[in-house]
Amino acid sequence: ASNKTLADLLSESGYQTAAFVASFVLDSRFGLDRGFEVYDDDIQDTSHHDDLLHRERNGSAVVNSALVWLERRSPGPFCCWVHLYDPHAPYQSHSDQFSDRFAGRPYDAEVAYVDHQIGRLLRFLKETGQDSNTVVVVVGDHGEGLGDHVEENHGYTLYNSTQRVPLIIKDPRQKSPGHRHAAPVSVVDVLPTLCDILGQRTPKGISGRSLFAALQGGPVAPILCYSATDDPFLQEGWCPQRSLVSDRWKYIRTTKPELYDLETDPGEMQNLAATHEAKLLEMEGALATMERGMTRQSSQSVQLSEQERRTLQSLGYLGGTNSGAGSVGESDVSLTDVKDVIQADVESRRAFEMMHTGELEQAISSLRSTVARTPAHASSRVFLGEALEITGDVPGAIVSYQQALEIKPDHIDALVRLGAAYGTRGDLPKAIEYFDKALLINPDSVSARFSLGRALFYQGKFSEAAENMEFAFKLDPELPGIRLTLSEAFAQSGSPTKAIPLLNEELIRDPRSIAARIKLAKVIADDQPQASLQLLEESLELNPADPEVVFTIGLLYLKQRRVAEAMKYFQKTQQMQPGHPGLPDALEQVESLFNK
Repeated sequence: ASNKTLADLLSESGYQTAAFVASFVLDSRFGLDRGFEVYDDDIQDTSHHDDLLHRERNGSAVVNSALVWLERRSPGPFCCWVHLYDPHAPYQSHSDQFSDRFAGRPYDAEVAYVDHQIGRLLRFLKETGQDSNTVVVVVGDHGEGLGDHVEENHGYTLYNSTQRVPLIIKDPRQKSPGHRHAAPVSVVDVLPTLCDILGQRTPKGISGRSLFAALQGGPVAPILCYSATDDPFLQEGWCPQRSLVSDRWKYIRTTKPELYDLETDPGEMQNLAATHEAKLLEMEGALATMERGMTRQSSQSVQLSEQERRTLQSLGYLGGTNSGAGSVGESDVSLTDVKDVIQADVESRRAFEMMHTGELEQAISSLRSTVARTPAHASSRVFLGEALEITGDVPGAIVSYQQALEIKPDHIDALVRLGAAYGTRGDLPKAIEYFDKALLINPDSVSARFSLGRALFYQGKFSEAAENMEFAFKLDPELPGIRLTLSEAFAQSGSPTKAIPLLNEELIRDPRSIAARIKLAKVIADDQPQASLQLLEESLELNPADPEVVFTIGLLYLKQRRVAEAMKYFQKTQQMQPGHPGLPDALEQVESLFNK
């Protein structure tokens, strides 16, 4: 990118720069470390290590790291960004710190917790005598709906419940009491304001304006503030939204336009679009003019695992299957308005959570009601299909997935799950058809690629299966079961040596894995029979009641023509699992050896 960040500018001016971030969404791979000498994005040591959506460092851990750097840094000017992520779902009550002060209000508890962490930083500056020459800026990036205008979180609407955030600037040279301004300002104003405070030259071509005069008690010059969200379109195919805010008026461009008088209606409850047509046209004209002045810039692509992609998508930081559409200035007002469907979206996501907390019947009942009330909501039909599959109703799930695709033909989850459902029924050609459709939309879909590989494996097309599974593995090495499945595909396709490192990795990751031991024992049986036997004996120690381990030991002895030992284990297998599918062929080989 050609535009310089604040960290770039200050680093070039001799400032020490450091950032301490709390969430995966700010990982350095996304380029946010530009200009920072230190970029601490280590969030591995968390209680949600395997759950990217909830993987974060709490504020205490972030501030601890920042304080260590602040204490140890060299003398001289510095820029330190401390990112606090705690007021994001799932909310913690912090009862250990606040007792029952915020009982039933966990979001408020999270905000209070963050306030406490900011207090730790300010206390450090005061105790070290740096508060008299350090500029402090506190800013939020969004709020949470918490049910306001139905929205629970953020990303689908542009109401002030999510758009209005705090911006607090402390200039240590300002001795008079602080000033509060109700006029709209924007986060893009932060950089030029800091440039003025710090005596830096403001870069040309930036979007914001300096608020330096307002800090000294002057007025905030009136300006139109712009907001946008493409999430409704990218996630569900609904109309994206754009908005403009003036000192009094708020305009939201969507299928059913909205206009609010913020002086008399700060809660944005009375839509005046129908009665104030002139103001509506004026605001739309201003928005269109602003958009014509905007330029699009390409960004560097980043390789993401399927889990990482889903995480960013769920948080509103990544588009869905329509990622090439719905960009600035392209709100298609023929699409479904979020207002008409957001209740269904909230209900379906609550039902999805119920599915995973053991309330399956309640979830299905809720989803059926949602589908009946809002037939155009594709994701609720996908969630219903998932729930039906859990109950064993695969035909019902297939119907639900098909209905979702009638609404949104490029719904990746619906395509992949429909293919998997057909695979469950044994219709592999149909399964492959839908996996292929998903890959035409997104060739990097790990779930589609891996599912295609499995279907090809069951068709006996082992080389093609291995090729697709290997592609999925390169995209997402953390995909559950990928090493075991890919190693089996390699072994069956005539490349057993490629399976060995995968199985060794699996044993490092899960030292008690019996499946990895059995597969590795089979792969190395010809070249390393003793090591193979040792792996199987270890497996038997881990689970003496596993008939597959017992049977595989028998096969190993049979390969070595140690028939008596082999028969001992085959007989034991027969006792443990009378219908073991491999026994008839094994006993036939035993008989053949006896005949010879």
